[in-house]
Amino acid sequence: MLHLVQERISRLEQALHDTERKTQVLQQFAKAGIWEFDLVKNKLWWSSEIYKIFGKDPLEFQPSFASFLACIPEDEVERVKKAYLYSLDSRATYNIVHRIVLNDGSIRFVEEHCETRFNADGKPMYSIGTCQDITEKQNAIQLIEESANRFQDMVAKAPLAYVSFDQECRITMVNERFCELIGESSESLVGKHFHQFLNKDQVEAFKKSIANSKNAEELTADFTLVRPKLGPIIVAMTVKRYTSSLHQIDEFHGILLDITYINTHQEKIKEQNQRLLDIAWSQSHILRHPVTNLLGILPLVKEELSLNKAQISLADKIQVDLLNLDTSIHRIVNKCSSVKTKV
Repeated sequence: MLHLVQERISRLEQALHDTERKTQVLQQFAKAGIWEFDLVKNKLWWSSEIYKIFGKDPLEFQPSFASFLACIPEDEVERVKKAYLYSLDSRATYNIVHRIVLNDGSIRFVEEHCETRFNADGKPMYSIGTCQDITEKQNAIQLIEESANRFQDMVAKAPLAYVSFDQECRITMVNERFCELIGESSESLVGKHFHQFLNKDQVEAFKKSIANSKNAEELTADFTLVRPKLGPIIVAMTVKRYTSSLHQIDEFHGILLDITYINTHQEKIKEQNQRLLDIAWSQSHILRHPVTNLLGILPLVKEELSLNKAQISLADKIQVDLLNLDTSIHRIVNKCSSVKTKV
């Protein structure tokens, strides 16, 4: 009987040892440790992984609530302390992310969670929690935030108008130049639908081209922007669609250039060229009419009248000059037509 009991105890001890070993391995992989705080005895216990996270030697460092707070930067101590005490008062779960300072002065970020057990009288007895090293995650988040801030600063100061909007065409971000272009503040623009600023006859085509666009595909077209305060303008717009591979969220980024001035001058040039062409045709008709008459009369004059050699030579010269003049008139008219076609 004693032998069976000893054998069972041995198996239980082995199972406990295996469980502890697996737990330790899991903690190492997760960079997370377990802690327990006995509030009655005011005694704090750390697992081996927490010692590693805090850079402490288990043989030299004695964990306590005070020594734990001493590992936190001064500007965060009060926040961490209040968060834990609030969890005791409200019986809520303790959740917090804070920094710790290692012996060499380096900084780590940790995330803590704990639950507290209370006795029948509602008095807190002990807290059991976890502490995870999330330094790499926080550094990655910080790099992303810094990159996003640099992008926003670059966009804000860009000379071209910039706008981003979601699948529903709701504006999510604009820069100063876009605000100037529309005549509204960024606060009033964000959340509005971009297509409400388009000419009505262009809205459906715009929405269709956006819906059918592919990831990273560029769409370029000229649009008329309807501005309530400033009146309509013509813009050249390039829109590119980006799809997040993680969340499958589509976002569109657009660059706009005001080409109203260019279009206005092109129209004026076209009008001037048309007037030039009209004048050329009119003047060619005025000039060519007598030229044609003279060219028709000269052969008759030479045949019907008795002209001496000098008069015949003069008549031939006049005929050549008239032909050259007629050719020049044709060239002027053709040149005016070619200019109009190019514009």
